[in-house]
Amino acid sequence: MIYYHKPYRCGQVGPRCFRGQLFTHLAADTETELVTFALRVLKMKRQWLQKPGTPRVHFDVTGNRLRVLLASDKACELPMTEWASRQRKKLQEEVRSQRRQV
Repeated sequence: MIYYHKPYRCGQVGPRCFRGQLFTHLAADTETELVTFALRVLKMKRQWLQKPGTPRVHFDVTGNRLRVLLASDKACELPMTEWASRQRKKLQEEVRSQRRQV
């Protein structure tokens, strides 16, 4: 599943390039699913992927790509609390997996 949180306007504490713009974080159940969607549907570049290889892997989406994302029926908007909960769950699963390997 591809998902994002409700877009919000970045304030003064955010990345300089996003200040004042609406943006969201795009994530998915798997990194492969995320990258495939972002490259094919949103025409993003692979090097824009943030935190690859970790449970926090995501893309920042703004501008025209945000409009395409919001119009897409292939991604699900989640409340910020649900988005954060999914991210926490992925982190916890990663920690459990690492502990099993020890």
